[in-house]
Amino acid sequence: MVSTPDESVLREQYRAYMAAAPTGMLVFSDDGYIREANPAAARMTGFDVNVLSSMHMAHLLLPSDADILCSKHFSSDNPLVSEVRLQGRHGQLSWTRMHITTVSSGMYIAFFEEITQQKFAEEKLRASEERFRHIAEAAGEYIWETDALLRLTFASAKLGEMLKRPIKELLGTTPFAFLPSEDAARIQMALMEASQTGKPIPQIEHRFKLEDGTTYWLEVRACAFFDSKGNLAGYRGVSVDVSARKEAEEAQRATQQQLQTILDNMPIGMFEITSDGRVQYINPHLAALFGYAAQQELLKVIEEHHYIEEAVYAYPSKPVRLLLEEQQQSGDICRTYENDFRRKDGSVFTGRVVMAQKPDPVSGQMMRFGFIEDISGSTDTAVK
Repeated sequence: MVSTPDESVLREQYRAYMAAAPTGMLVFSDDGYIREANPAAARMTGFDVNVLSSMHMAHLLLPSDADILCSKHFSSDNPLVSEVRLQGRHGQLSWTRMHITTVSSGMYIAFFEEITQQKFAEEKLRASEERFRHIAEAAGEYIWETDALLRLTFASAKLGEMLKRPIKELLGTTPFAFLPSEDAARIQMALMEASQTGKPIPQIEHRFKLEDGTTYWLEVRACAFFDSKGNLAGYRGVSVDVSARKEAEEAQRATQQQLQTILDNMPIGMFEITSDGRVQYINPHLAALFGYAAQQELLKVIEEHHYIEEAVYAYPSKPVRLLLEEQQQSGDICRTYENDFRRKDGSVFTGRVVMAQKPDPVSGQMMRFGFIEDISGSTDTAVK
């Protein structure tokens, strides 16, 4: 038969445990008065054990936290666990995690574990996250984070605004669902490389297509991040809306194409030239005037001779670069002269040259261009 320790032994064991326990322990009755306290509780509150053992529980808690002392909140089968602020002897507050359970009819025991540092760390983290959200929203950029499987774990409010969906609905989904397959493949390959090298991906432009068909152009910068064991944890990135810039670039390309079409179809020979007399562009009519089937063929001949006068002048004459210097010094916008030119087949014709210069309205640099017209059979031809 197993012997049962008598009551005095059990009480001695209980008191020894109370004295040695690292957590605060308070035994109180259903009227809220503390009947017993251990040294750890005294250290946490700053009160003497004997003083503490005659206080009311409500005196140790802030009024907003004291309601939990109502016995309906806990029982032996359903202990209460709550985070409360414990008020010490000198008014100091400490965050504690309190467990209350019933020990007998009308008697309860509360265990206190101090979590002040944990609460401060959590509050600091919340404040940091709040600052980050404010910065993300003020930056006007799309800031995001994914896990290793490219599922969103964070997205700034601006991304939700663009997608017209709450951020909560986006978390757990992949943003690549909104990218054309070829754009998604490029970025996924870059991210995979970043996860292997640890280096951020270069800026990549890609399309972002919404469900209503609206397409944005975004420029993304991103990097991989890893957990404490060095395993891939996910990716963080910033995307910037560059739609306006892309539209402007497209409009500029269209304008340049239109201008190029006009220049290529002008019924008069035309060329562009640098300040040192090197030809940058000739139109098809000028190539045909000199007997060449293609523009590149004439440009190659001029490049081989370095200067236009060496390639197509029939007789030695003043270099074009000197003519340009004189024109720039005089401030003349337009200057006309005549010269004899040599065609590919060796034949010679007299041409009227109109050299013009004008500042580029965008760059401010001097634009120099010229026109050549065959006037061998006429002395009245005018270049318009």
